[in-house]
Amino acid sequence: MKKRYKYPWLAAILNLLLPGLGYLYAGKRMIFGGGLIILSIIYASFTLNAEMANIDWIIGLLLSLLFAYDGYQTALEFNKRS
Repeated sequence: MKKRYKYPWLAAILNLLLPGLGYLYAGKRMIFGGGLIILSIIYASFTLNAEMANIDWIIGLLLSLLFAYDGYQTALEFNKRS
């Protein structure tokens, strides 16, 4: 059975929008990706009511960028093994 091609840029965008979603798309690190999605939702719900929400959102954005890069690399690895 031939594996489908995964678009690295799509994995990066999905991880940028919601950390963990790009991993689920790439089909790698599924438990990690699901855990990230749950933690991201919990984190977002707490930062909406926090006094230092601006700093929290900056940290969240930086983490999302790092996960976007890692999701991109994960999809590239998936394509090399296919």
